[in-house]
Amino acid sequence: MIWLFTGLLFCQSQIATAESEMKAVSVTQLRNLYLYPVKNAPAKTVSLNDARVSAEITGIVSGIKVNVGDAVKEGEPIALLDCQEHNTNLNRMRAMLDAAKAELVFSKSQFES
Repeated sequence: MIWLFTGLLFCQSQIATAESEMKAVSVTQLRNLYLYPVKNAPAKTVSLNDARVSAEITGIVSGIKVNVGDAVKEGEPIALLDCQEHNTNLNRMRAMLDAAKAELVFSKSQFES
C-alpha cells in the first residue's frame, strides 16, 4: 500500500510539473499566414529556334493571323500590314507611268507628222 501511495504522489508531482511547463498556443487561419516569396532575378531568354521574318514592303502591323507555336507553311501570311502609304505611292507612280506613256504617244505622233 505504501508503494501505491508513493507512486500516486510521484505521478501527482509529474502532472504538476508538466502543467507548469505547458506553453500557450495561438490559432489563426492559414491564409493569414501564407506569404508568397518574392524574388527578383535578372535574366535574358534565348530562343532555340530563331526565325527571321521579313516583309517585301514596310507598313504598320494591323493584325496577326497565327499564334506562338503554330505551324505555318512557306508563303502562308502570318500578319496583315496596313500599307496605305505604299498603295498611295503605287497609285501615284502608275499615274506618272500613264502620263509618260501618253506623252510618248503624243511625241511619236508629232514626230511622224
